Amino acid sequence: MAKLELDKARMALDQQIHNEEMQLRREEMSANAQTMQSRMELEIADTAAKMDMTQKEAMQKYGFEAEKTSALLADKREDRAHRSQMLNAEMQLKAQTGSGI
Repeated sequence: MAKLELDKARMALDQQIHNEEMQLRREEMSANAQTMQSRMELEIADTAAKMDMTQKEAMQKYGFEAEKTSALLADKREDRAHRSQMLNAEMQLKAQTGSGI
């Protein structure tokens, strides 16, 4: 019985570690998205300066690619969040049922 309790405690700690790692990954992804957004804005400003056009004109000309990239990043973030939720649910179910002990 003590081994079962110890295994449950270990699984709970593993779950907590996993949750904290996932939170860190989410924060890293958010920081990466912000960095990419800043780079994109700088790229548009640079392109506008080189082509002697306003930033608004450059955004209209090249903005579609920026929107496409943002949409792809959002899809990837949602996919990772979904996989994380599925893994958390699976680990929680295993902890509750004692599966894998």
